[in-house]
Amino acid sequence: MHIEIAAILTVASKLDLLEELLDKRLSRAATDTVSPTLPLLEKVYRLGEYKRLAANLAVMEHRIRCALGDEQTDAVVRAAHGVCGADLRGRKLRAALETASRTLGRLGVLPVDMESYKRLPLFRAECAKIERLQKACLRQRSRVCKRAPRAFISRANAAAFACCRDGRTAQA
Repeated sequence: MHIEIAAILTVASKLDLLEELLDKRLSRAATDTVSPTLPLLEKVYRLGEYKRLAANLAVMEHRIRCALGDEQTDAVVRAAHGVCGADLRGRKLRAALETASRTLGRLGVLPVDMESYKRLPLFRAECAKIERLQKACLRQRSRVCKRAPRAFISRANAAAFACCRDGRTAQA
């Protein structure tokens, strides 16, 4: 659910533009007199469903932003985008995401319900993008940890070693 919450926060800036585009497409489809009626009806229904999902995402984003505050919300967005190597697994970000999850729970939105929001193409693409960025960040961290000497991985032994200019370690 953490990826979906991060996607809600990152998509929020695009929801106004999406709503305008959906309104234009709805009015164009509703006033079409040449095409067959049944496919147009299905298209209008699908576009209306997209608009409902976008409106619900906007409400969820507002409630999450009110619960977390601007600083924590911006930190989650930066981590979702992978800025400065940040990821959603940090302690403070996990706490913020749990708070957001509880906020959505009070609204009646469960993790199972978030799957229905992936019918909205913008939201589905954003979730996939965040998941891809988080996996890349995790792979990059595991590569760094494999290259680092074991003495630096444990904090108890870190003080016993000093790093030379050329990257080698020497016992102090």
